[in-house]
This record gives sequence, C-alpha cells and structure tokens, in this order.
Amino acid sequence: MKIVLGYRVKNYIELPHLSNPVLSPFDYKHIVLTDYALQPEITSSGIHRDPLFIKTPECEHGIYINKDRVECRAEIGFSHPTHGVAVVKGPRGLRVVVGSESLDCEKIIYESRPGAFIVAYFDGSYTHVVTSSYSSSKLYRGLYRRKPSNVHAGFNSYSVIFEDYRSIIIYSDNPVEIGIPLAATAYTGSSFYGVSGKWLVRVAGYGSYEPLVLLGDNYEFAGVSNGLPVFKDNGRLYRLEGGALVELDFVKTPVERASVYDIVVVDNGRLLRAYDPSGKIYLELPKEPGVNCYATRYGVLCCRSGLCGLIEPWVSAINIEAYNNEGHELRVASDVPVLLSYGDKQSYCRHGEPFVIREEKASVSRRLVFEAGLTHLLSNESVTVASPPAKVSVEAYGRVYESTGLHEVRIRGFKLRYVAAPYPDIVPVTGICAVIGNNIELVFRSKVAGG
Repeated sequence: MKIVLGYRVKNYIELPHLSNPVLSPFDYKHIVLTDYALQPEITSSGIHRDPLFIKTPECEHGIYINKDRVECRAEIGFSHPTHGVAVVKGPRGLRVVVGSESLDCEKIIYESRPGAFIVAYFDGSYTHVVTSSYSSSKLYRGLYRRKPSNVHAGFNSYSVIFEDYRSIIIYSDNPVEIGIPLAATAYTGSSFYGVSGKWLVRVAGYGSYEPLVLLGDNYEFAGVSNGLPVFKDNGRLYRLEGGALVELDFVKTPVERASVYDIVVVDNGRLLRAYDPSGKIYLELPKEPGVNCYATRYGVLCCRSGLCGLIEPWVSAINIEAYNNEGHELRVASDVPVLLSYGDKQSYCRHGEPFVIREEKASVSRRLVFEAGLTHLLSNESVTVASPPAKVSVEAYGRVYESTGLHEVRIRGFKLRYVAAPYPDIVPVTGICAVIGNNIELVFRSKVAGG
C-alpha cells in the first residue's frame, strides 16, 4: 500500500506525544507547548539547549523561575529554565519574583500570551516593568511615577498605559515615553505600531507619533508583509499602505485564520493555502482541523500533538507492506515523519529509517490482518494490511527406513527431528501434511517390504 502526499518536510521537531504546540504570536518564531509547565526553547530549527520537559509542576500553580526553583501557588507568570517570572501572593499582598529578587508592590498589572509575559508594578513611588520571552528577560526600574492601568504584549513589542493616559512603549529593549494611551500592536523592525482608541498609530521618532487610519471593531493583527503590518477583518486581509488599509485581493476569501511573514498562510481548518510574497499561491493542501499552520521567516510551519515541521510543495509517499517470512511483519517506510500507532504503542517512523512491527505469537500458517494508525503532519491515516499465511511445500516422493519414530523433514525453514529404527528395508512412502495449532505434523503412510 502506498499513500501519496503533496508535500515534504524540510525540517521537523519531535515533541512529547501528548502536547499542544502553537507558534508564539509574540515573535512568530518560538514554539510553545501550552499544556506544559516548563519547556526548553523550541524553534522551527529544533530544540535548543537542555531538552527539559515538565508537564505537571511540582506544586499547585507552580511557576519555574529556573529549572531548579519553582514558586508555588502563583497567580500567574512565565516559566523558563533560566529566567522565569512569577506573580505570587505574599503576607502584604502581591509581589513579583524575578531572578533572586522578590519585589513587593501596591498595584500590579500583567498580561500573558504564548511565548511572552509583561508585568508592571507600582511600589509606592515608581512603576517598574518586567518583560520576559524565550529570548530574554528584562527588568526596567523606575520607568514612571504614576500607577499603571493597562499593559499589552504585541508582536515583538510591549506597552504600559498609566492612570494619566500616557504610555511607555518597549521595543528592541528600549522604553520610550508617549503622550497618549497606546496599546502595542507590532514592531516591524523599522517602525512601532499601536492602537489608541480605534486609531492605528505609528511612532515616527523618539516620542513622536502619527495617527494613520481607523480600524474596524473586529480587526486582528495577522503579521508583517514587506515591513508593513497586515490585519484581518471580517474574513479578509488588509495591509497598511501609505495612510490606508489595502485589501490583499489575491487571497481567496473567506479567511478563517491567517498569519503573514512576507508569505501569507491561510488556515481554514480543513484546507491550507500559502501565497508567496508576490501573491502567487504555491501550496494548497487538505489537512485536519486539529493541525495549525503558520507563516514564519523560514516558510510554512505546521504543528500538531507531538510534531512540528516546515513544509513545502513536493510529492512524498508512505509505503506500508506486510510480509510473512518466518513470522508476520508490518514494514513502514516514509518520506515524511510519521507517528505510528499499533495496539497501545506509538513509535516514530523517520525518513530513511523503515520501521518494522513483528507479531511473534501469531501463527505463520494463518493469515494475519494488521490494523495501524499513521499520523503525519497534516492528517491521520488508518491502514489495514493483510499478511498471507506461510506457503508450505513437501516433496511428493521420498524414501525412509521403516520406523515407529519421527522422520527428519525440512519445510521452508522448519525442521522436524526424527528417531529412526535400524531396519534395513527401504520402502517408498507418501506423506500427508496437517496443521495443528502452531505445529506442522507429517503423517507417513507406507507398506512394509514383505508385508
């Protein structure tokens, strides 16, 4: 049996079998296991540093400040093997734990999203800010002498809005004070964009800003194209061009989920489409709704439980064959990584490494049906393959010494031993083959010479 696929995997990452991986909306770079308490840094190029995975923390609501220290009963935080942050309840109220410090505060505001965390806290005199992502963690001391009222984590950016309706935005590790309330949307590498009211605002210089365009009620940031922000609104994609939002009319509508990193990836549950920067569609494939696909700097990234990988157009195949060669075997060879489920076991089948399942206890003389599940990046396949019974052949004619014992016969690798009586008479015999359970028995019939 051969299953033909319309893609190949350039690079893939094997993750714990039961995990929920998503691409971080903070940087479109890091892969986050949302159901794990602690994980290493993971990107489309692989797992970095110590591959430490902890699904359940050592205590209730535990946040890892580092791999050897966990804060229990935390209200919220960001776990990391080296630079975690936790908000916990202390005897005098909430406090922020970062590194070796435990910081008391009068007021605290925070926001968490996959792959990023920001907390602003007021200690009675100043507001301090801690930002943390898989790339770095920063503590900004004494940023402002008012209490914070709101915080936001955007794309490669953060912002803090204060009670006097002024803001501090943070991008490239630089805090900048702005004279309006501004919620971080994105830092594209050349410009910072935020939202004030319903206005999309660009920070043009150090503290100066420029209102650009009114946004609709349902807008969502989708990514960056040619250094410009792209938004999704009512099933369509729009890119900021000059002072207007211009529809990307090459994208087929409606759009359910989309991400943009120069390429445009549209994930409509059961259908994946990808467009190159010129607007030409170059990938269109069916997929399972539980598979999430994203645009990244390195191409199309798709993730599902236990597996993430970069894909591109190609013709790949999964070959499944059953054999009975002194035992029933199922052999799987695949051009793409596959998670093979058979019985209660799961195993990876990797490109260039055929995987073999052998049924030791099954009778070789009977047909055996293998039923297995194959999970590749985009879909699930259920396969049923039959392994034939062994072919047994016996010589039609032979000579044996007359005996009441067993006689030696070879049948396709099976050997039946014998005990021969020392009678000199040689007689022609015929044999009948019978199958009893897992045994093959030969019964000889003969006429004794002179009898």
